[in-house]
Amino acid sequence: MDTLFNKSQKGKRCASIRPLRVGEWRYKNGRTKLDLPELSEVDLAKHYYELDSYKQQKEHTPLMSETISCLKGFKAVHPLQSEDSTQGYVQAFDMLTKLLIEITGFETISLASSFGCLEALWLVDEFFKTREDINRRKVVVTDESYKAVVEKSGFVPVVVNMDEGDIDLNNLANIIDKETAAIMMGNFERDIEDVKKIVHGAGALMVYEGARLGEIMGIVRPFDMGFDVACIDLGALFKLEESAFVIACKKDVGAAIPVPFIVKDKKGNCFWQHDSKTSIGRTSPYYGNAAAIIKALAYILTLGGDGLKETTQIEKLINQTNSPTRPKVKTKIKKIEEPIEQEVQIIEEEIVHQEQEAAIYEQETKECQNNEG
Repeated sequence: MDTLFNKSQKGKRCASIRPLRVGEWRYKNGRTKLDLPELSEVDLAKHYYELDSYKQQKEHTPLMSETISCLKGFKAVHPLQSEDSTQGYVQAFDMLTKLLIEITGFETISLASSFGCLEALWLVDEFFKTREDINRRKVVVTDESYKAVVEKSGFVPVVVNMDEGDIDLNNLANIIDKETAAIMMGNFERDIEDVKKIVHGAGALMVYEGARLGEIMGIVRPFDMGFDVACIDLGALFKLEESAFVIACKKDVGAAIPVPFIVKDKKGNCFWQHDSKTSIGRTSPYYGNAAAIIKALAYILTLGGDGLKETTQIEKLINQTNSPTRPKVKTKIKKIEEPIEQEVQIIEEEIVHQEQEAAIYEQETKECQNNEG
């Protein structure tokens, strides 16, 4: 989709504004005018209409999930109602918690999260404080974009060198020390087992930034890759219009998860636990983004385990074939299925063949033009 600058046509205006009766204005960088796009009011309105339509196509909640979340039993519940009058509602939260445990592999899930990766780093901080290991103030990051959230959490970010998209293991081994609390990273790391040995060998934790969990969901779990804490956006994972952050972690880290969380009595009834001595406290006004949580539950139950895996394989195939460089993702984890790699290889070979034919045709066309000239 073209930007406003691409659509700009010199001389077009949305409105006529009288020139100001002041001297020439100079900006700090020495410019006397701003290079803004020039469009008519109609063209400007069309652009934002197309942009809104494009966004709705890319981020549209599945109809089944939307329909279920709008049922009166979910939509009409007030967060201050007692658990006795909302057992079905609370049990739906508990059901999603169990399903996310199965998907991610972690023992503890917190749905009442509002700060995403920042909250995951707070859990890391609390983990080391309880062990009186307060000198661990460094967090290794694989991307510059993680630095802001690391600094906001109170840690010092250290960027590790990358080698063709993977972590430079020698550089990582030199960076990791007794002052390192964690490493924050995403999916695609072919040497994930070696990274795990280096990080855990130094007593640090691995934090998973799960923005792209949808590309491995149903095939391999973050827990099996060696991660200790994960931040997951249900909106990105289950194709929802709104965001809803979830924190997943191992049992020893999970003692500090935010309140409230769900507990069960002897009869199997679910209740919210609003206080905990080991928790970092409350980070969400109530119980998280309730609408997104119900939509996520409906999405999982509609597709089932096989459906989630198939969705992941299709998404992976699309991402591989649409990538300009078409990188081949390799991993040492044995749970990755091979057939999808074979399909990608066939498509890559076909694309290379078409590009070769196009190059030959272009060369022949040039030779013909030179002969005619």
